Amino acid sequence: MTATAQYKVLMHSDLVDQFDHCFSPFDGISAIDDLFLGLPQVHSSRKGKRREGRTVPKTLKTYRARLNWCGMVVLYVEVRDELHVLDFGFIEGSPAADAGQENGVILPRIHDPARSEP
Repeated sequence: MTATAQYKVLMHSDLVDQFDHCFSPFDGISAIDDLFLGLPQVHSSRKGKRREGRTVPKTLKTYRARLNWCGMVVLYVEVRDELHVLDFGFIEGSPAADAGQENGVILPRIHDPARSEP
C-alpha cells in the first residue's frame, strides 16, 4: 500500500440504522455521505506515509472524528486499509467542548443541502 491508497469505511448495518435515525431523512443521508466519503480523505491526510506489508498491531489506536454541522463525534479504528466505525455520539454543549481531545479531526461537509438542486 502506498500513502495514496484509499481507505474503505466499514460500519455494522445496525450502527448505520442507529446513525440514520438520529437525523431527519435528508440529514441522515447527508451525515452518512459525510462519514463514508470524508473519513478516508481526512484520515489519509493526517496519517502520512504508511508502511508496506504491515500486520495488524497488538493494540489498536482509537481515532475520533467530528461532524461539526450536527455536533456528532465518531470513534473508529484503522485496520490495514479499512476504517472500522465503532461508535458515535453527540457532543455535549458546543463543539468547543470536544476541543481538548487530541485525536479529533473535523470531517468536511460533503453533501451540503444549501447547494443541492431541487
